[in-house]
Amino acid sequence: MRKRTFPLLFLCLFFSLSAFSQSSDYIVQVAAFDTPVSIDYFKGLSGIYYVKDHNDIHKYLISGFTDEAAAAATAKKATALGYNARVINMDRIRNACSLACGMAPKVDLSKIRSIFFDFDRSALRYESKRQLDQLYTILSNNPEYHSELNAHTDAKGSLEYNEALSRRRANAAKKYLENKGIASNRIKVSTFGENAPIAKNELENGRDTEEGRQYNRRVELKIVKTNGQLTELVEEIEVPASLRQ
Repeated sequence: MRKRTFPLLFLCLFFSLSAFSQSSDYIVQVAAFDTPVSIDYFKGLSGIYYVKDHNDIHKYLISGFTDEAAAAATAKKATALGYNARVINMDRIRNACSLACGMAPKVDLSKIRSIFFDFDRSALRYESKRQLDQLYTILSNNPEYHSELNAHTDAKGSLEYNEALSRRRANAAKKYLENKGIASNRIKVSTFGENAPIAKNELENGRDTEEGRQYNRRVELKIVKTNGQLTELVEEIEVPASLRQ
């Protein structure tokens, strides 16, 4: 698999938009591939996060290091396991970007996205598995967190059928997390069928809208703290204004 480099300006953009902990002074890049791999590919390592840069290079990283020695030790371990790991000094990049761009890029908390389904299907898409892999990583690293899976359908089919379909979708996501090692009592499932759409299933003229129905065929992921407070680790679903309910 081929690795690439890119100029400072794109480094600024990449690290300003990528998903890293705000407390990270150092990040370990474990690998960079032209084609994506499952998080399970990285045997012997934990806390792996996935990002894709502007060149469609798939990067796998471990963040949260405030000490260079700790980051270097993790990189050394990853190298011993056969990965092409390196330490990235975030302060150096921030400072360089500040000089090059006139501003220091913001480094946001790592965010994952909710998952979507094909019509009348509960099978997980490849992209859905990637999001669930990242949810698994967050839950593994934060045992005080639990997850909520809120499952929905579009409006095609009967109310009873769609309630059952949303349950199958939620259970598919829950089983995926359980198979990776997350305890069942840390995963709360709620099913809504077609009763809580976030987008139009039909336009004002009565015409069906596949794009709107696709937004409704979803399992919304939530990550919750012990006190019941929602974290901000899941990106909100952005529905185009023309399709909003």
